[in-house]
Amino acid sequence: MTSQLPNMKPDHIPQDVKPDIISIDSHRFRINYDVPPQITDRLYDLFERDDIKYEDIPDDLKAYEVHDQPKNETEAAGSSSAR
Repeated sequence: MTSQLPNMKPDHIPQDVKPDIISIDSHRFRINYDVPPQITDRLYDLFERDDIKYEDIPDDLKAYEVHDQPKNETEAAGSSSAR
């Protein structure tokens, strides 16, 4: 059975969606959006290297690394201490 609804197109279709995370040597880094373009470019340059190790990443770029909250902190934040 085919749909009786009209085929509607959105008014605005994004031309290009940029990633917001890049992974280098199993570490994740924020890129684009809230990150300065020159930092994103430097992280992309490192990403394209085959031999890059985490230790080789400059400290100023490590500041953009994504750190997940430990699971027990996440659960504690959602619970209330009021009884």
